[in-house]
Amino acid sequence: MNHICSTKSKNVYVLFIFIIISLWLTGCKKSPKLGDPNMALFERWSRLSWANDAKERIQYAIDTYKNKTMDRTPILVYAGLGKPVGLEEIMILLAVLDEDNDLLGFTVKEVSQDPNGTPVELEEDYPIFAHCPAVGVVNGYGFSISARNDEQRKDERLWADHVENFDARLKKQLGPEPPMPSSESSADWSRISQYGNRRFELWKSSVPPIYISIPDSDKINVKIHVYDKADNISNTVELDARGVN
Repeated sequence: MNHICSTKSKNVYVLFIFIIISLWLTGCKKSPKLGDPNMALFERWSRLSWANDAKERIQYAIDTYKNKTMDRTPILVYAGLGKPVGLEEIMILLAVLDEDNDLLGFTVKEVSQDPNGTPVELEEDYPIFAHCPAVGVVNGYGFSISARNDEQRKDERLWADHVENFDARLKKQLGPEPPMPSSESSADWSRISQYGNRRFELWKSSVPPIYISIPDSDKINVKIHVYDKADNISNTVELDARGVN
């Protein structure tokens, strides 16, 4: 049975997309001081309308963040699909806590049935965070995906090339990263900004396709977890498709 969103629910998804894209640079190192931008982002998430299981994950992530221990296993607070306002593209939306800030990717686990009713499993890892320029401790991410058809599969060669060779292409095309300015010179900071913008565009254009099936409770179940560079794996979350259904 497909989920059907009310107008109010759809507005929530629009708001969620706006928040994670407009604030995706707010993640920073763990700091319990007043004005902590990570806690500010948690508070924004807390004010959204979530399913009960997501509310529980948000509270668990907040409690984990506020304790005095460095927890190296990431927590996936939310995973869903959505469409930015005015665009036809589909995005996977991820809300994540990763205290040691070493995210590497997410895993898609899909279970469907063949014509004989036999379960068919498909699992793919997408190391999208390998060179992502905006990975933070507490952060929301939105990545364009393609709705998978029966034949589409992750291109292992393209993804391996992206992970292994992006830095070399970056250096070749943009040269070395400019040093942080030692003064408030607008020209120096302008060079930093221009380099950052060009790096982001190069990264965005080099990311290989991500294929994810649209969940359908009658036909296909899709679950997501994130993982880091030390092979720590988060909790698994059922992919929420109300933003596209």
